[in-house]
Amino acid sequence: MKIIPIFVPHAGCPNACVFCNQRKIAGKSFVPDAKFVSNEIRRACTVTDGPFQVAFYGGSFTAVDLELQRSLLCAVQPFLADGTVTGVRVSTRPDAIDDGIVAMLREYGVELVELGVQSMVDEVLIRSKRGHSAKTVEKAVDCLKRNGMNFILQMMVGLPGDSAEGAVMTAKRIAELQPNGVRVYPLVVIEDTELAELWRAGKYRALSPEEAAEICASIADVFDEYHIPIIRMGLNPSEELSHGGAVAGAYHPAFGQLVESKRMLHAVENCLKSDDYAGKTLLISVEKGKISDVIGQHGCNRETLIQKFGFASVRVNEADEFRVEIVE
Repeated sequence: MKIIPIFVPHAGCPNACVFCNQRKIAGKSFVPDAKFVSNEIRRACTVTDGPFQVAFYGGSFTAVDLELQRSLLCAVQPFLADGTVTGVRVSTRPDAIDDGIVAMLREYGVELVELGVQSMVDEVLIRSKRGHSAKTVEKAVDCLKRNGMNFILQMMVGLPGDSAEGAVMTAKRIAELQPNGVRVYPLVVIEDTELAELWRAGKYRALSPEEAAEICASIADVFDEYHIPIIRMGLNPSEELSHGGAVAGAYHPAFGQLVESKRMLHAVENCLKSDDYAGKTLLISVEKGKISDVIGQHGCNRETLIQKFGFASVRVNEADEFRVEIVE
């Protein structure tokens, strides 16, 4: 499905969370109107064939002015009617969902709601100034399920007061809610936020990409265990973030690959029963598309295995299934 993204900033609550600066994350600050939405859909039709799905994102769609919500959703209706657009999704907060809101969304063809959960640890939510609790998330999810609405849950790693254990616990609680999918975002310190001030004052320590990838590898294992699809791992790269917008934290243009590389390293290590393979060769067989994940960026996994276990060399071969062998 081809997505037409429409960014809708929540002007009534700018930068409420300690980490939030939506303009720098999205690279946009204007508020769209119905004409803009119609033009974006028509423009998409000139670039590629449909069908399309319109996604209103920005984190708080159902918290913006109700007239604006209806106006933007109304603009999509002619395209839903002629089949150009086959569905609509919105991104919002757990404390901006109730039965009335969901009924209105369904009236306008919304099929999926993304909730910014971020954490299921109340202390972390408080320190991040999210303005809601873990119980609020559970109530919002119950409301969506009760009204037959598909939903995706988003979580963050590295929030103030969080830990590796807390993040994995959040993943488990999210998985138990059985969303249609999840997005996992390592926290990036964005300029012009309260978190940036805390970081500069030494009151917040940001995770490095390497540290965040290690935690996210465990989180990915949780979602795999529960058969929950991971739709996105890491922030979408942008010019704004790559050129000064991200001042600290786990921003990496290929963060998802960092995580998969960690997971493959863990899988290989779990197959090794000793820590003394001096002078031997480690032969790893893996599917073609996973060879680079096994080797790691700049050969980091290969180097880790050689240093940790004493292998003389590490070789990676293409095969139909994952296999680890020791060659004398």
